[in-house]
Amino acid sequence: MTEHIQRAQPVADQVLNILRQRIQEHVYGPDDRMPAESELAAELQVSRATIRSAMAALAAEKLIVRRQGDGTYINRRLLETSTHFGSISEFTRMIRSSGQEPSIEALNIFTRPADQSELDALEAQPGSQVVVLVRLFLADRKPAIYSINTLLEMQMCQKLEQADIEETLPTFFKRCCGQEFTYGISTLSAQGATADVAEKFGLAPGSPVLCMREVFFNDDDKPLVLATNYINEAVFQLRVARSFD
Repeated sequence: MTEHIQRAQPVADQVLNILRQRIQEHVYGPDDRMPAESELAAELQVSRATIRSAMAALAAEKLIVRRQGDGTYINRRLLETSTHFGSISEFTRMIRSSGQEPSIEALNIFTRPADQSELDALEAQPGSQVVVLVRLFLADRKPAIYSINTLLEMQMCQKLEQADIEETLPTFFKRCCGQEFTYGISTLSAQGATADVAEKFGLAPGSPVLCMREVFFNDDDKPLVLATNYINEAVFQLRVARSFD
């Protein structure tokens, strides 16, 4: 399994590529602890500083996560995704980039017991309460995205007002929960519009709409928010740029 460093290429790049390939090929499997820096340095015949630099790059890509006092582990969540689209762009920015003027309409905010899908997504205990934020993103004042954000009530550090959820989600979450999320995992599917979604989009209930279900995580790999977003493709089209490896 030992790879040899070729000095014709930057050593740091070679080390990063070797470790990334091992992760992607499950040489280091999901939830495995990464070998110690000293072990990798000895195997690859490079300095520990070079290994440390490569590990920092892998952490920035979220392929590995550092657990305080326990070590560095492979991020199972990202290994289970089929592809990586790059950085997350907030909806208002995406709407503005399409040449339309974004705005946010707060529709509802309430607390209730979490259902099983929410408990699973947020890794919460049975009986946990969640705060549900329902918002409508508009593009040139037309309904573009019907967004439902669910988070654990215990994360809240202040009482919510209606105006709070008229902010972008990262801004709201940092101010009202004192946390930031650093990456997300999304699932896209076609679903039938619920009565509420259909009413806002001017569709018949059950009409097919694009649904983006996302879970956002913090730097400690803890799930913070479950977002379910219905996209009105007659008003706003979700476009994603991809590069080829």
